[in-house]
This record gives sequence, C-alpha cells and structure tokens, in this order.
Amino acid sequence: MKRTSLIHGALILGLTFGCMGAMMTATNVAPTIRVAAATEDDTSVRSITLHKYTSSTTPSTSPATGTTADAANVPSDSKPLQGIQFKVERIQKVSGKKLAASDASTYTLDDSFNAITTTTTAQGAATAKVGTGKAADGYYLITELASKLVATTSDPFIVHLPQTTKNASTGDNDLVYVVNVYPKNDLDEDAVALKPQKTVQDVDGKDALATSVMTGNYVLWNLSVTRPTDIKATADDGTVTYASQIVLADPLITANLSYLGYDKPYFLAPDGTKTDVPVEWMTHSGDAVGNLPSDGAYQVARFELNAAGIEKFADQPAGTKFIIPVATTVTADVNGMVQNTFDSYYKGTATGALVHEHSGVDEPLATGSSDTTKPTLPSSADTSAPVVYTGNVDVDKTDEDGHALANAVFTLYPTAADAKAGTNPVEDGNKKVLTAKSNVSGRAEFIGLQVDPASQQQTYYLAETDAPAGYDLNGKVFSVTAKRDTTVDATVVDHDNLWPNLPLTGTNERLLLYAAAGVLIVIGAAGVVLLKRKHA
Repeated sequence: MKRTSLIHGALILGLTFGCMGAMMTATNVAPTIRVAAATEDDTSVRSITLHKYTSSTTPSTSPATGTTADAANVPSDSKPLQGIQFKVERIQKVSGKKLAASDASTYTLDDSFNAITTTTTAQGAATAKVGTGKAADGYYLITELASKLVATTSDPFIVHLPQTTKNASTGDNDLVYVVNVYPKNDLDEDAVALKPQKTVQDVDGKDALATSVMTGNYVLWNLSVTRPTDIKATADDGTVTYASQIVLADPLITANLSYLGYDKPYFLAPDGTKTDVPVEWMTHSGDAVGNLPSDGAYQVARFELNAAGIEKFADQPAGTKFIIPVATTVTADVNGMVQNTFDSYYKGTATGALVHEHSGVDEPLATGSSDTTKPTLPSSADTSAPVVYTGNVDVDKTDEDGHALANAVFTLYPTAADAKAGTNPVEDGNKKVLTAKSNVSGRAEFIGLQVDPASQQQTYYLAETDAPAGYDLNGKVFSVTAKRDTTVDATVVDHDNLWPNLPLTGTNERLLLYAAAGVLIVIGAAGVVLLKRKHA
C-alpha cells in the first residue's frame, strides 16, 4: 500500500555524496594524494562516518566537503534515519583502469583488512574506524546492506582516506582523516507505518467491508494494524531500542453507534498463529462503557500498547497484525449507511517522527493531529471504510377518496404466507416486533431494516394490523422493498365502515365507539319500554 504524505512517496535522503573525483586520485601503480601546505601525520585515527536523513522538500544544493561542516547543509525538515547498515571494505586499485565502485574489475579486495559492518544510530550516523596512521590510508568501498526499511539501497561508492580539502579561512589545503558522507536512497514508507485497516464482521462472522443488521442489533468492528519493520532497532554494541508509541483511536458517532466494549485483542501472525494480548500489555479508554472521551458528535475509544506490549509486538514475525474487536449497537437513520474508521499513531525507531494514519484512505495524514483523542472523522472520502447498510420502507395510508389517514398500524413479515397468517413478524435487535403507525399525513415509516449488503435492498411483506377508528382493515398483503430511500413502497386504502355498516374488526377506539353505540341502543330500547308502560 503506497502512501504519499508524512512519509511522502519515496523518501529521498537529503544530501547527496558530491564530487567523487575530489575524493580519489587514479594512478597507474598505487593511489596517491597530492598534499599542498599540509603534512600528513601518522597518529590520527582514520574513520568514515555515514549519515542517513529523510528527504526534504527543499534539498541542499551545496557540494559535499566530507567534513563536519556539511551538517549545516542538512535541511531542517530532514530527520535522521536509524537502523541502516553499511559494509566497509578496503580495496586496491587495478593498474591501468579507472576506479569505479560499480565495476568490480577496477579493484580488488584487500584481504589484510577485516571488513566492518556499522549501523546508523538514532542520530542517523554510523562510524567505521578503519585504523590509525598512514597504514590505514587508502581506498574504501562502502556498500549499503539490504534492509526492509528501504525500497532500494543506495549505490556503492568509494572513499579515500585521508581526504584533501581547502581551508575556507586560509585557502590552504587540509587533510581530513574523519570523512563524513551523506549517501541517498529511497525509504520504504510501509516499513515505518502501521497501515491501519478496519473491517466489520458479516453475518457469517467473516471480515468484510459491508454488512447489515436490524436496527438495535450489534456489530463487531475489527481494528487492525501491521507490525512495522522499525518497531525494533539493534545498535552495533547490542543495545536494543523499541518504538515509543502505538495508539489506535476509534471515533464512534453517537447518533448511530453505541459502544458496548471490546473483545480480547490479539496478535495474528501470517501463518495464522494467534496470540492473545492481555490487559497488562495495553491501556485503553474502553474500560467504562459510556465514559469515553467525546469529540463533538463522536465518542472516542482509544487503545494503546504500552512498553511491554510494544516489545511483545516486536517479537512477532514480520507481517503480524495487532487486532482489536470493538462491539457497538447500531441505531439506523433514514440514510441507511453507517461508516466507521479509526486512526493510528506511531513513533518508530527509524526516524522518531509521528506517523498519523487514517484507516479510511490509503495514505498517511500530511498534517495529522498528534492528539490521539481527536482522530479524523469518517467522511465520503473514506473509500476503504467498512459500512453497515440498512433499508427503509415507506407506506401511505388513505381512504377511498385519497385523504390521508392517521393511526393505521402496519407490521412486516419475512414471507407472504407469514403476513397472511400473522406469524413470525419482523423484530428489531431487541426482539421487539417492528410496527409503524401512520401520522397525520398518512405516512408510516420503517427505518433500519436489514438488507442484503451487496444489493443494499431486501423484500419484506407488509400487512395492516390495526385500522383507524371507523375504517376496515385492508386485508391485502403488500410486497415491499427496503432500500436506502424515502420512496413510497405501498399505498394502503381503507373503506369507511363507521355507520351503519359497522366493521367487525378495528382499533380500540372503534371498539369504544361500538360500545357507546350499544349503550345508546340499550337506552333507546329502555325509553321505548317506559313509554309503552305509560300508555298501558
């Protein structure tokens, strides 16, 4: 996964090794150095210091001098790169050929010299001390060793000791016995990032980018980051350093997602080996449900590997993932689409720079916040974000003249047979039968219905289960399609049977009406009886 922001594209290290011709002199017999106004001593330690820095948007154009003065030309936005290894070998020039590091026929290895392997420190420097005095003078082949931190190693180059340089103050030539070199190469940006990915478990319990549940039900989101290459660095003296920060921050939109807690985190190796991550290896804000830090309309579940957890993660094989399953309920809205992302924050050993990444996109954040309680919120730009889809069913209720009727109650069923028999009504996530009542405009709405995640729709069967007072139930079964829209799926018409043809079914209000009518009939009958008695 290529990224182009904080670790921008291919990071090019700052200063290039300049003017190789000034660092070597080709002769037909043995390498010699022309020394003017300088006397070579036989006591100085000869060494080569190699510097690695990240790239800069404004790289220096100053020529390299091989001295410590070159440090002033390192751009301010470049950062030292730790953990890069170099091999230093002494070579002898082949007579009659022009010395070139890329052409092994122009030199032979000096078997009397024990090759040195040196590793850049947190300051980005690696020093190879090759000897003391004139016996250590000569040509040295510098080869950068293959590393998972870099996409392509820098080309081998040759350094001569000592090096002649002009004194800026006196104009005389000086001899440099400690040569500083700034080779360049491309950094593999994936090696120093967590590459956060988020998935949601589908109905089969498998990782997916889309699922669907009935409103009120719960889903399990998997937050996943990959073990970076630079999570651990070992110095030449055996000293080990580890990354200083690994944080996962999950913003949950409170209108749609209610935090239930998290399942046991674990490391998942490429071969499928699973290692549980105990609470002793991490800290988190998810202990107290309902007590998460808020960021506007979001609550943030934050998880952090502590020093012990980072060391355990570093001990895992390359490619191992750190996974945290987070559970939420889903409260759907008419939009029918709930996205969820998370951000990762990482400080490794290679550069020590904060890498802030967002799971919804394939790139780190160029100007991402370092506040881990305020992650980037999900947006339409999050093409890699998992989604919970739901659908809506809209019903219009009218009388025979097309007038809107309120208080009609509708129920959904999974099959037409169920709808006809009134069995197995659709329930929400709380096992409560889903019903919808028409409002004064005659509209009844079912929101948050489970759908097929692929097509984002699903067929249900609708029946009127309670009619407004004074109206017959419509006995038809309506096939309706739940979608992410507000289009009317069915228009249900009731007949007015209030009087004198009283219906046999209806609402409680209608039953009260029937009772009142019965009372009036009884009273009327009693009045007739009394009148007859008076005339008798």
